[in-house]
Amino acid sequence: MPSHPKTSRREHSSETIAVILKFHDLGYSLGQISREINVPKSTIHHIIHTRDPTSKDYMEPAKRPGRPPKLSLRAERALLRYVAKNPRDTLAALSTPSKSGHRLHPDTTRRYLAKNKVYAFKPRRKPYLSKKHKRDWLRWAKDHVKW
Repeated sequence: MPSHPKTSRREHSSETIAVILKFHDLGYSLGQISREINVPKSTIHHIIHTRDPTSKDYMEPAKRPGRPPKLSLRAERALLRYVAKNPRDTLAALSTPSKSGHRLHPDTTRRYLAKNKVYAFKPRRKPYLSKKHKRDWLRWAKDHVKW
């Protein structure tokens, strides 16, 4: 579930690809197709030469290279729900299988949380108030009621 594309490149819609392939099947040249639908010739060449003519669904975008994500979208949401309920748990505790269904490295857990804009923070320290502090504070408050 990427939050934004890594590059400014985009894939053409299946309709555009279908039009390009139909023009190619009708015998149009790359330049003619380029002028018709206003797409660069190199893009048209790439679309034509990377299709698998034996496949019925040759207009589907190609599977991306790289390692697949460790957590499914469902497991990722489960992890985020747990973190929302228990914000003070450590990364080691969040990385156990009971939280997302998988054993994760703490760095992987941190990466999933950062991707969803959940960051670690150190809670603000609340100063200890002794009986003398409370007494002084109350006296000051009474002296300054009509301040």
